[in-house]
This record gives sequence, C-alpha cells and structure tokens, in this order.
Amino acid sequence: MKPHALVIVLAIIAGCGKAGKGEYSVPGLIKSLQSENADARYTAAKTLGSYGSTDDGVLPALCEALKDRDATVRLGVVYAFAEIGPKAAPALPQLQTALRQDADKDVRVGAAIALGMFGADGRDALPALQEAARVDTDPDVRAEAQKSAQAIQSKIPGLTRP
Repeated sequence: MKPHALVIVLAIIAGCGKAGKGEYSVPGLIKSLQSENADARYTAAKTLGSYGSTDDGVLPALCEALKDRDATVRLGVVYAFAEIGPKAAPALPQLQTALRQDADKDVRVGAAIALGMFGADGRDALPALQEAARVDTDPDVRAEAQKSAQAIQSKIPGLTRP
C-alpha cells in the first residue's frame, strides 16, 4: 500500500471511531429517542437495550419512549427492556401497562416477553401476566403471557403455582 493511501485509510478509521462514540453514546441515544424520525427512535431504543445499561437516565428515557405514538418504537422499547433484564425492574409498572393497554398486539407480546426476562424480580408482574394469559383478545399475547408467568414462577422457590 502506498504511504498516502495508508494515511487516508488510518484517517478514515480514526474518524469513524470518533463519530461512532459520539453517535452511539448513551446520552446521544437518549436524545435520539426524541427524534422526529421513528426509525431513529426505534434504533436508539434497541441500541440502549443492547448496551444493557441502566445508567445515565436510560430507564426513565425508555419508560417515556414506551408512550411513543409509533408502535414500532414501542416494540423497540419493550425489547430493550427484555435485553436489560432484571436491572430494568423499575420499569415493571410501565411494562405491565403496555401488556394490559397497548393497542398493538406485537407490543403486548413484546411486553409479555420482557416481563418474563425478569425472573424472580418479575414477581409483581404475575397478576398482569396471568390476566393477559386469560383475557387478552390475541392468542399470541395469551401464549407469551402464559410462558412468561411460568418462567417467573419457576424462579421463585416455594411458590405455589395456580
């Protein structure tokens, strides 16, 4: 490789690294949750979930994004909570609300899955999951709610299962 070509390649790599850190920092992603672009909001939510972090205001920002007008963004948020797992326990009430009230069945399915990822820390979500397993209008929501309720119950020693 010619020396000037190597310099160009190294400059590109260095520039990408700096851009990547800025664009994908937790504060930058939280800000992206408020973008006008739904795809950007969805990507920000999913990326925050993949980081698995609850630092720097992640949970409050994701809880707020769970109210987004776009169902795809809300779906990204519930899957972010599933990725974060038990560390996202403060979001249990918002996930239960999504399970019970979201108009989009895929968001309700995602909320059920996310709640099941909390293990024993999801104990407080059992009534919402059991209710959804009985009465939700969508069979996929009922099935996932049942699986998640069973997953949580299996992690609680000595729990009597109904």
